[in-house]
Amino acid sequence: MKKVITHSSRSKTIRVLVALMLFLVAAGFTTMIFLEKDFTPPIPTWFIIIIMGVALPVWLVLSAFKFKIEITTTSIVITTLFKKRELKLEHIKGFKYLRQGYIMVLVHRDDSALDMSFEQAILRTNGLKEWIKESFDDITEEDVEVKAIRQSQNLDEAATARGIDKANKNAKVVSGIFVLYSFLIFFYQGNSSLVAVLSFFLPLTGLYFIYINRGFVKLHFSTNRKTSPLYTLSLLLLITSIALQTRRTDIVDHSAVLLVVTQFTVLFVILSVIAIRKNLILGTKGNRIEEVMIVLMLAIIYGYASAINVNVGFDNSTPVESIQRVLEKKAEGESRAIFISVGAEQIEVNVSRDLFEKNDSGDKIRVYQKQGFLGIPWIWKVENKKIPHQKGKGSAAS
Repeated sequence: MKKVITHSSRSKTIRVLVALMLFLVAAGFTTMIFLEKDFTPPIPTWFIIIIMGVALPVWLVLSAFKFKIEITTTSIVITTLFKKRELKLEHIKGFKYLRQGYIMVLVHRDDSALDMSFEQAILRTNGLKEWIKESFDDITEEDVEVKAIRQSQNLDEAATARGIDKANKNAKVVSGIFVLYSFLIFFYQGNSSLVAVLSFFLPLTGLYFIYINRGFVKLHFSTNRKTSPLYTLSLLLLITSIALQTRRTDIVDHSAVLLVVTQFTVLFVILSVIAIRKNLILGTKGNRIEEVMIVLMLAIIYGYASAINVNVGFDNSTPVESIQRVLEKKAEGESRAIFISVGAEQIEVNVSRDLFEKNDSGDKIRVYQKQGFLGIPWIWKVENKKIPHQKGKGSAAS
C-alpha cells in the first residue's frame, strides 16, 4: 500500500495568487521609491521589500508544490521545501487534537520532538484524517494552560470546554466588529469627535473582552493554542487601520507629539497587563513572552493613533489664518501634496486635486492652523484661493 497526498489545486492556486499580490505590492513600493526625488531609503527598508516581494512569494509557491506526504505499510514520510521527515508506524503511540480539532498530531512513543502535526487543509485531502482515526487511538490530553485555568476557577472539564467554546464564538463576533470598523475608518476622510471616541475606546473594549473571559481569550499568533489567533489579528488590524487613517492629518510640530504618544502608550500597556494578568500567571514562559511582545507592539501603534485622533477630534479652537508660500509640489498616484513652511518647520500638506493644479511653486495660499485639543498644532484647512504675486510699483508713464 502506498498513498501520496499533496496540496489541493485550490490551495496551490491561492498560494500563487497571494505570492503574486505580495510581489506586486513590493514592486509598487520599489517604484515609488525610485520616483521619489532626493530620497534614499534606509537599508532595512530594502530588506523588508526583498523579503516581502521576493523571498516570501518564492517560499509560498515552492513550498506548495514541493509538499508531499507518502504513506506506506511501514512509515509515513513528509517532504517539505527544506527537509524530509519519516515516522515509522510502529513508533506512533496515537494521535491527539489541538486547537479544538483544527490540528491533529501523530504522537511518537518516546520523543515528542518527532511528533507530526497536520492542519485541517491537509487533513481533508485524500482521506488523511479518516486514515489516522482508523489506524491509531485518540490520546488527546487536556491542554496545560486550560487545565490551570480550570483548576484556578474550580470548573469541571465540561464547564471549561463550554467556556472555551463560548469565548471563541464571542471572539468571532467581536473580531467581525473590529474588521468592519477597520474598513470603514480606513476609507473615512474627515475628523469628528465620534470617530475620535470610537477609535479611542474600541481597542480598549478589545482588552476588556479579554479581561472578562478569565483567561479563555489570549493575545497570540500561534496556531497550536486552544483559542484562535484571529482575535489578535483583528485587534491588530483595527489599531493599524486607525493609525493609517491619522496619516491624513498634517501635524505642524512633531516634537509635541512624542510626550502625548508616550502617555497613551503607557495607558494601553497598563490596561493590557490588567486584561491578560490571568494569562501571564497561568501560561507557560514562552506564551507569556509572546503576549507581552504583542502588547508592546499594539501599544506603540495605539499610542500614536489615539494621540492624533483625540487631539483632532475634540479640537474646538479657533483656526488661525496665515499666508504661506508653496515651496514644492508632489503627486503620487491619486494623492496630491504641497510643501509649505510653518515657523521653523517645513511640512507636507495633503490637498485636493483642484488646489494642487491651481497653485504652483512660489504661489502664496491661505493656511488655517488649529491648536489641537492636546496642544499638538495641525493644519485644519488650506484654502483653494491663490493670492497673486505682488506687481512692482514702478510703471512707465505714457
